[in-house]
Amino acid sequence: MESNEIICNVERWLDSNSVNSMSICLDGLDTAGNTHITGGSAVLTGSAAAEERKTGKELSLITDIDELAEKLVSSPANFVTTVMGIAQSRSGWKPLEPESAGNSENFKKYIDQIMKFPLMVVTKTDTTNVTYSEGNYDSLINNIADIYSGISDGDKNSIKAGLTSLAKSCLSRVNEKQKKVLFTQSIMCVNDEVTVSFYSSNVAMEKKHSSGKNAPADEFSSEVQVSKVEVKFNRMALNKNIAKKLCSVLFKSIDDWLEETTTKQTDKTREFCFGH
Repeated sequence: MESNEIICNVERWLDSNSVNSMSICLDGLDTAGNTHITGGSAVLTGSAAAEERKTGKELSLITDIDELAEKLVSSPANFVTTVMGIAQSRSGWKPLEPESAGNSENFKKYIDQIMKFPLMVVTKTDTTNVTYSEGNYDSLINNIADIYSGISDGDKNSIKAGLTSLAKSCLSRVNEKQKKVLFTQSIMCVNDEVTVSFYSSNVAMEKKHSSGKNAPADEFSSEVQVSKVEVKFNRMALNKNIAKKLCSVLFKSIDDWLEETTTKQTDKTREFCFGH
């Protein structure tokens, strides 16, 4: 793709007023009617991660747009976090306010915007069905965590809180499927290339109850999927003009991205009392 064509496509991306969710793999389970997310986190990995994070701190101090754009060309990871920052502001996704109305759909819009950026290439989409022993929700949490990367004990608590909340809702509304996005995660790997993986764990629960003398016992069921989208940044096409287009709108360093995309953890302990 020629440089002028890329710049035109970047301008169209920046000027676009259309922020629509695509039917991408991250949809996972049908979460229609579910608007909340329990929590989420951002993770930085890779051999060049520490150096790029240091560069981001330095770039944050620059006030001249031309100077910032010129140096941003040599810092692909901070350019990618800037793209993600613009996508976040356009989509309405609020990672620090996970229970905000519409946040589940807005997270998908956020991913959609990143996928549409001209220098991003989608390299992988997949969905994993999570299995576990019926009634053993500690096993379920660990199986979900195994699919994610670098998940912390605090992140596990967020997943646990989401399961608890959903189960309580399920038990109070029999014969009605309850749905929730348990946890979202963004992982940026910085080596010679920059790749970002987005994860979303979706769960649906239902308590089936039949009345009558010979009615079967109540049945509690749940379905869990973890969806992933991976994108790779085409750093070879980046130049100062493109960088200037973006940082004239917004600059977001790696540190800003890490802090503003990770849900603050609480100290509340959640115990399971369902599923048996």
